Amino acid sequence: MLASPACALSPDLRIKQFYHTAWTTKEGAPTDIECLVQTRDGYLWIGSTAGLFRFDGVRFERIDAIHGQRLPSSSVHAVWAPPSGGLWVGYVFGGASFISNGGIRNYGEREGLPVGSVRGFAQDKSGTVWLATTRGLRRFDGSHWADVSAELRLPKTYASMLSFDRSGTLWIAVDNSIMYLRPGERALTPTDIRLDGAIKFLEGPDGTLWLIDGTQGIRALYMPPGPTNAGKEWLRLEDQRLGPIDVKVIDRDGTFWISTPIGIRRLRDSTALLRDGLADGVSADAFLVTDGLTGPASKGFLSGLEDREGNIWIGTPGGLDRFRESRLTRVDLAADSDGFALAAGDGNAMLSGADSRNGAFKVTKGSTVEAVPGPRDVTCAYRDPDGIVWFGGREMIWHSAGQRWVAIDLPVDNRVKPYPAVQAIAKDRSGALWVSIARAGVFRLADGKWSRYGESAISLTTDSDGRVWQGYPNSLVQIVDKDTVRRLSVADGLDIGAVLSIAARTRHVWVGGEHGLARFDGRRFNPVTRQGGTSLPSVSGIVETAEGDLWLNTSEGAMTVPAEEVRRLVSDPLYAVRYTLLDFLDGMPGTPPAVRPLPSMAEGTDGRLWFATSNGIAWTDPRHVKRNVLKPTVDVQSIVADRIRYEPSAALKLPIRTRNLQISYTALSLSIPERVRFRYQLGAEQPWQDVGARREAYFTDLLPGHYTFRVIASNNDGVWNETGASVDFTIPPAFVQTKWFLAIWVVAGAASLWLLFILRLRQIQQRMRGRLEERLSERERIARDLHDTLLQGMQGLVFKFQAAAERLPSRDTNRDRLEEALNLADEVLEDGRSKLAGLRGFSLESQELFAALTALGQSLAADRSIKFHSESEGESKVLHPVVREEAYRIGAEALTNSFNHAKASSIELEIRYGTAALSLLVRDDGIGIEESALVETGRAGHFGLVGMRERAAKISSRIEIFTRPGAGTEVQLRVPATMAYRSRTLDKSKSWLARIFRADPGPDEI
Repeated sequence: MLASPACALSPDLRIKQFYHTAWTTKEGAPTDIECLVQTRDGYLWIGSTAGLFRFDGVRFERIDAIHGQRLPSSSVHAVWAPPSGGLWVGYVFGGASFISNGGIRNYGEREGLPVGSVRGFAQDKSGTVWLATTRGLRRFDGSHWADVSAELRLPKTYASMLSFDRSGTLWIAVDNSIMYLRPGERALTPTDIRLDGAIKFLEGPDGTLWLIDGTQGIRALYMPPGPTNAGKEWLRLEDQRLGPIDVKVIDRDGTFWISTPIGIRRLRDSTALLRDGLADGVSADAFLVTDGLTGPASKGFLSGLEDREGNIWIGTPGGLDRFRESRLTRVDLAADSDGFALAAGDGNAMLSGADSRNGAFKVTKGSTVEAVPGPRDVTCAYRDPDGIVWFGGREMIWHSAGQRWVAIDLPVDNRVKPYPAVQAIAKDRSGALWVSIARAGVFRLADGKWSRYGESAISLTTDSDGRVWQGYPNSLVQIVDKDTVRRLSVADGLDIGAVLSIAARTRHVWVGGEHGLARFDGRRFNPVTRQGGTSLPSVSGIVETAEGDLWLNTSEGAMTVPAEEVRRLVSDPLYAVRYTLLDFLDGMPGTPPAVRPLPSMAEGTDGRLWFATSNGIAWTDPRHVKRNVLKPTVDVQSIVADRIRYEPSAALKLPIRTRNLQISYTALSLSIPERVRFRYQLGAEQPWQDVGARREAYFTDLLPGHYTFRVIASNNDGVWNETGASVDFTIPPAFVQTKWFLAIWVVAGAASLWLLFILRLRQIQQRMRGRLEERLSERERIARDLHDTLLQGMQGLVFKFQAAAERLPSRDTNRDRLEEALNLADEVLEDGRSKLAGLRGFSLESQELFAALTALGQSLAADRSIKFHSESEGESKVLHPVVREEAYRIGAEALTNSFNHAKASSIELEIRYGTAALSLLVRDDGIGIEESALVETGRAGHFGLVGMRERAAKISSRIEIFTRPGAGTEVQLRVPATMAYRSRTLDKSKSWLARIFRADPGPDEI
């Protein structure tokens, strides 16, 4: 298929054959449109009595302000788009604005503009902008509007319109006359042209500058060098029946679009206008309000426009109208026609039969319709291999014979109602005619005689070998070859329901039905699936072109499968084909018939493809497809964060804790905006989202940070603008979302874990203290029991033995022995009392650890040449009895070892009552301890160090021994404060939290 760039609407078609779309107030369109213009970015700008509007093909947007800066007025009189980009807006009560790159600059009296209506803008070859107002002529120097009326000797102040021609000459309408200023001249030159109505300048595609006067008509002001049809005389544009006529648009093919009081007309041959001076000729066609126009053409002289894609826009008092060329061109037949049967005629014509008294029509040149006399109530059309066209009706069949049509009676009683209808026709290789008649059967006409061949078939055709293919309901096909009949059904892979169409004369055999399409490979049928794995819709018409493309008329529209896809399908029957769909947006007037006439599609002798629908017929030329190659401009329009609208701008900052975010975007392709497709991504690391035609992106609960939103789009023909548009924005973090807050949480979490650890440690320590308390209580109980039983009993025995001893004579040897035994008993009792004292613990008076160990050290140092020194630091605290006892035993063992084994000259004792721990240190300057004695199990046969470690473990403490041979030894015991010290009071009123943070909780708080 050939593709051509966007161009003007074809001059060979009538207005009604273009795709027309109307927007009224129901769709948000403004009314009383005064002026239309398209800016370089593709937006359509509309000036109306209701204000300034912007249109992207889908949404109308009223523009009252740009980035918070209001327009000076809502009474817009003129809009103009310079080629360099941007938009100039002129107001009824004076002043102008320039809108560009999302910003606006307003100009008023301070910038040199008078308080008078702005009538029009123009730009010379140097790029300088000129302005016509009701109070003179202004020229823009980039920041200020200079009044050049006196400089150019403008005789009047009222300048109603101005324009530059291609030579650079300025033309200006001053009151009721025309003046001009050639390049290099310093004063305006008057002409003898007098004006009598509203004025407008229009330039044709050949460079001719036309002057339109609402009363006098049209004339050329400037004609470029070279041949031209323009003349310099007034040509009146007036129809005696319709009234004044106004030229709205001259498109790029030179076609005049003209407004009338009841609609618009299109003058396809401007020579007729120049020759006859009238638009009422054979070259003009009309589109009226009764055809769907939103209203009579607006009186606004700039209310017509041809956009960059070749579409025509007309503003009316009732709204906005667009005319565009579609892929499918509709042909309107008689209003009461119904059921269109198609067959290719001679001379590139297409013959169409209608199931009505109108009979048949011949369409030539794609739009000219002529009635065909003879056939009527047509329900079937067929062109046989010999080029003869057959029409089947409800009473008879007809075939072409030159310019005549020959009728043949049907082999059924047509007097019985309802009349039987011809369903399908085909001719075999012998020249016999096969006709399927509804409710009657299939008949064969040979040598003037009819013969019946079974039940009625839905579809008939012949292949290149002349065999007859018959399609029936329930996925049944019969191939008749002389006397042989081959039946193909579901068992042979055919599962498409009723067989509606068969194409067997091409390189492949295709069968279409209610449930899709199948291809016959000579042995069996293979179903055709499309991308996504689904079957095709109902297929009632099939054409395989000479180029190998496959065209289908389906319940969804016209489908085309490219030749390359067909080749892949033939090589791989399971391949899911890609296709292009042409539907109502492409000009398809309706849906194909479900039962008859069939087939619903035909190929003309000129290669055009014709489609029959319930609402008319349409055609396309697959060899000359106009393709839209213009990449759409993409624009991000707005950002709405929690219902507050923001204009896209640099360094855009959204509110903290933005929950709901909506980003609106668009793409400026005005031909078929419904077919524009979008993809977007939020951040380069995120995948692209294919969102189809949706023009909004929604996000919820975005995390704080910097984001880049990017969107790209394709036009209706799949041409992508890969650059697209983007917008950067930032969502600031709330304090609780900052790194500082995270750091605080980390510290707080760590502190909480530490507190939990401390709490757990204290719980363990308290449990151990509780166990120590239990041990102490148990020892006290045992001590009491031993005292009350064993010692008391022994003391009683001693008393009795003492009494017995006293009765013996003093010189009796037995008395001496008894006295010795009593002395030994006294020693045993004393030792028992000592042990009981150890079980019960020390008394409150003897509980001071430092004093007890100091006394022990002094007793060991007596009668020895060893210097002993003891020292205590910190305020002495009451120790837990068990801790005090175990600490005393450990200290005593360390002192005893130093005095007996260290060979020291000096021994020191140091006790520190710290807030964190109780520390007991014994230091000597002796010979040290062998490494073998420092292992956990100790030296064989020696249990002093092992016992010290065991005692320390009982009170959740540890012993540290620092020694080196010849350098002395240090033995240090550290007992945690929570384990060592005992509270004298317990404040029961404190909360549990206060106890946790208490510096010195005691074991009684468990």
